[in-house]
Amino acid sequence: MSRLLRILKSPAAILAVLLLLLLQSASLGWVLTLPRQEEGLAEVIAKARPATVSILIDAAARSRPRLEGQRAMANPEDLLLGGTGFIIDPEGLVVTNLHTIQGATVLVVRLADGRELPARIVGSDQRSDLALLRVAADGSLPSLAFAASDETGVGDRVIALGDPFGYEGSATLGIVSALERAYGSVDPIGYLQHDAAINPGSSGGPLLNAAGAVVGVNTAIADEAPFHIGIGLAIPAERARAILTALLEDGQVRRGFAGISLQTLDTSLRDALRLPPEASVIVTAVQEDSPAAEAGLVAGDVVTEVGGRAVRQLRDINGALLDSDPGDRLTFGLLREGRALSATVTLAEAPPESTPAGHDEAADWRAGGAEGGPGRPELDLVFADEIRSRGSDPGEQAGLPPTAIHGVEPGSFAASLGLSEGDVIRSVGPHAVGSSTEVHALLAENEGPLALLVERPGQGSAYLLVPDAPSGFGNKVPSGNHGSVSAGPF
Repeated sequence: MSRLLRILKSPAAILAVLLLLLLQSASLGWVLTLPRQEEGLAEVIAKARPATVSILIDAAARSRPRLEGQRAMANPEDLLLGGTGFIIDPEGLVVTNLHTIQGATVLVVRLADGRELPARIVGSDQRSDLALLRVAADGSLPSLAFAASDETGVGDRVIALGDPFGYEGSATLGIVSALERAYGSVDPIGYLQHDAAINPGSSGGPLLNAAGAVVGVNTAIADEAPFHIGIGLAIPAERARAILTALLEDGQVRRGFAGISLQTLDTSLRDALRLPPEASVIVTAVQEDSPAAEAGLVAGDVVTEVGGRAVRQLRDINGALLDSDPGDRLTFGLLREGRALSATVTLAEAPPESTPAGHDEAADWRAGGAEGGPGRPELDLVFADEIRSRGSDPGEQAGLPPTAIHGVEPGSFAASLGLSEGDVIRSVGPHAVGSSTEVHALLAENEGPLALLVERPGQGSAYLLVPDAPSGFGNKVPSGNHGSVSAGPF
């Protein structure tokens, strides 16, 4: 008996028993099965596909080369596939990304049943990269509904529909990876991150939950890759709904405007400006006669709060302004010369498309290596007031501020910091300057790294770090001139 029990406990015996049970169950008309959630997903996809459309644009209007997999349509307009969209109203309102249609002079929406309908733009919004189109069709069109944003959580299953690389009507499956995700440091959207495969051509397509409601508008993949790597970004439903409502009612989104330019602070700049560790965003410029100027904000103010919420990155301020209307009063918490204070700004209306989403002005200031030995290398700069005092090139320098840089020697330490001819130095450290004498004196008197507030005509203002270089500085670039992001005016 004991020997029989040992045999029955062996892996081979257990497998044989399982096979026998399976064969017996089949002969009795039932089989062991697992739940198939895919059957429910297939139904969701089948219902949503008729409301998902292809956006066709004229190839001649595209400045960028055609993506591999995109095909020109065989018709007189030579249309190509620009991206994806979806219908949100049976009478013909279509959502897509602005970047899928930008520059197009011919715009056609192709339905899932093959019909091609001319489309017109109802409105568009550059900050959110959304566009609302309208098509006319005989009869009611299939449409999709938005879900409430609070219905979406990390781990929820999602389905992306779109035309990746021209493969029209593709469906991919994933989960929500994160909420309120930033796309760069400037974007205020608070994207929904997911891992359903999206690629060029998927832009503007719907991201659905398991019930078939739209939880987001697929807009971007991670900057580091030209195709899917498991990081997809979608505009959340609640944000998209609010923007689309404004576009339908007014053709544009009216937002509050303070009139300030801002820059993030990395460790090097924070130390050079002798700011506390929690300081993260600094004002680099205040427009004349703007709401911020009237409220008393000045360049060099550190923004610590906006609307009662702590500021940890530039997008916190941009997001607060995105949610505001002209005429709203927004309170800024500030740190100025070590003192905490507040200022209430009555917002104006933002100029149309005043701040492209994700724009990184600081990239214009970044430069290559620098040379120098122990101690701070000489900047060796000549300013407009010095040229005027010498009487040389008076006409060329006549309209320039005193601290405008006359020239920068290629390959010099100043050039390596990102300085160039025409830049205007507005402050050295926390001290505003109005003459070349003040600039030279402050550079000579202060030990340790210094931050220069530099204005570049037509490109805004930014802080640049001038290091107190140790021996062996060699060809290193100050970290403060690499990582900080500047943008505005907001």
